[in-house]
Amino acid sequence: MSRNSRTTQSPYEYIDRNVEAVQSEQDKPPVNRERNLKDIENGIVNDTLTLIDMLDGTTLRSRHLLSEERESPQPFDAALFLDKSGRPVRQLMHDLWDSVTDKPEPKSLFLNIDKRPWLRAMGFKDGEEYNLDDIDPSMVTLDAVDPRYLQRELTALRALYLNPSDFKEIDEENLEETWEMPTQLDGKTIAIIDEVKSSGNTLRIAVELLRRAFPKAHFEGIWWSDPGTVSWQGGEDVNFKKQWAARVVPPWYDARKESGRGVGDIDISYSTTSPSKAQRIGRSVLSAPERDSTGSYVSHRNLSAVIRRDVAALADRYKSRELDDYKPSIDLDDDLYDRRVEQYYQEPAETVYKRWRSER
Repeated sequence: MSRNSRTTQSPYEYIDRNVEAVQSEQDKPPVNRERNLKDIENGIVNDTLTLIDMLDGTTLRSRHLLSEERESPQPFDAALFLDKSGRPVRQLMHDLWDSVTDKPEPKSLFLNIDKRPWLRAMGFKDGEEYNLDDIDPSMVTLDAVDPRYLQRELTALRALYLNPSDFKEIDEENLEETWEMPTQLDGKTIAIIDEVKSSGNTLRIAVELLRRAFPKAHFEGIWWSDPGTVSWQGGEDVNFKKQWAARVVPPWYDARKESGRGVGDIDISYSTTSPSKAQRIGRSVLSAPERDSTGSYVSHRNLSAVIRRDVAALADRYKSRELDDYKPSIDLDDDLYDRRVEQYYQEPAETVYKRWRSER
């Protein structure tokens, strides 16, 4: 089927443009294979339902959890999404929440924590001895970061979540007193959500940062999607042995461009001169607005609006049971799988399974 013919039949403007990285030859770079619409829809919906199951306390063990098992059985009070790609994931979670659980939806928070500057601060140099996308997790620790730099960053991070009255009065040129003040996160159980698991180091670094900045809060890491990775030999020009890539990334993700995710990169020059006190203090962890092709700052981008419409359409198609041959994630235990089938088809699970068997 051609790209044009598939587009005319699709209920989406953009999110059907998704591919899977497939390794056709050992140790060679993978090639992209176009995915069919059913797989795209099922994958996005199932990752989101799994996220909801973890956030509301339904699921306590999952490969999507950083520790593979919940450290606390308590539902999460807040979900902290890691930009830039956290915005579409949060919209999906919000749009599907009430259709699958009656538990309260956790408050949404956003931070832009990129592993690369932190790995460099730990002494890793990309393209020399290391590939920053493939650092052994056992080597990743904030203890390797210059203590003065680390303390400055942790202090600024903590200041962002002071109680509003304290934040209003705090001197942004002298933030050390924040360590004597309570924060809005104290006593809370908070999920830190990264979009896609690759090396996993972005999430590990974010969890360690937040645990140090807020010792009275409880943090656990979650990957929205864990599609597995492919690896291949790097050439002499890149000077390292292996390169890695996630088998599937969401259609709105493009590491080379900002567009499509509703938020821009970290931009120190923008944030430093921002009229917002929070933006100035959080200049190293808060995203700047998206920019257009001329570099001008804009509040909305066309592609971001398209993604938002597509995400809403996908949620509506799930809730109205319009997905083609929907099946829950095979990673679910039997009881939860049955429940998801009955929730979607509004029929006893065994009735649905009998129909599936007859259609083989």
